Amino acid sequence: MRLRDNAAVKGLAKAAPFLLGGLFLLLPLCKIAAYGLNYTFRLNHPTAYGAGIAAAALLLAGALFLPGVSVGKPGRAAASFLPFLALLHGGALFSGAETAGAAIAAVLTAFAAAAVFLRWKARAVLMAVMGCLAVLLFVLLALLIGLRGAFGGFSQDTVIRTLRSPDGLHTAEVIARDQGALGGNTVVAVREARPLSIGIGQFEKKPVVLYRGEWKDSETIDIAWQDNNTLQIDSEPYDLREFQ
Repeated sequence: MRLRDNAAVKGLAKAAPFLLGGLFLLLPLCKIAAYGLNYTFRLNHPTAYGAGIAAAALLLAGALFLPGVSVGKPGRAAASFLPFLALLHGGALFSGAETAGAAIAAVLTAFAAAAVFLRWKARAVLMAVMGCLAVLLFVLLALLIGLRGAFGGFSQDTVIRTLRSPDGLHTAEVIARDQGALGGNTVVAVREARPLSIGIGQFEKKPVVLYRGEWKDSETIDIAWQDNNTLQIDSEPYDLREFQ
C-alpha cells in the first residue's frame, strides 16, 4: 500500500493545519498565562524543544504535500493563520533562549508554516490580512534581533552559585550577566525553590532582585541566609519581604 493511500496518513494530513496551529500556540500561551499571573515561564530544554517543534512542523507540512490529500475549507482557513502563529512561536522561543539553535528552529518552523500557507490558499481577504500580520511580526522580530546584535549582542546569564533558604522555599542565586559590548553586571536574585512544572517547562514567580553590582563582583560576593526571609549579601542584610 502506498503511503498516500494509507487512511491514517490521510487523517493526519487533514488534521495537520490544526495540529500545527496548536504546536505554534503552546509556548506563546504559556508565556501569556505566566505574564497574566505575574509569573515567568521557562522551558526546561529550549533548544531541544525548538528542534522537536521544528521536526514535527516539517513532518506535518510534508504530509500535506502528498498527492490526493485534502483538508477542506476549515483546514484551509486554519492554514492562513499559520505564518503569523509560527512567527509568534519563534519570538516566544527566542525570547527565552537567545541561541543559534533557537534561531534555526524558529526559521525551520516558519518555513513549514509558509509552505502550508502557500499550498492551501484560503479566502483572498483572510489570506491577505494574515499575510500582512505575519510580515509585520517578521519585521519586528528581525529588528529586535538586529538591535540586540548591534548593541552588545545577546545577553547571557550565568548562575555562579546558589543557596537554599533554611525552610527550603527560596533559592538565592548569584548571577553574572554578560551583555556583550554593553558590559555586564552581577545580580543577586531570589526565586521560588519549588516551581510548577508542566513537562516542557516551569511556571515560577518572578525572581526578586536584591542586589546589582559590578561584573567582577560575581566571583567575590558572599551570600548567607540569616533566616527564612533575610539574605545577607557581603554582611549586609536584605529582607525579602521588603522587595515583594
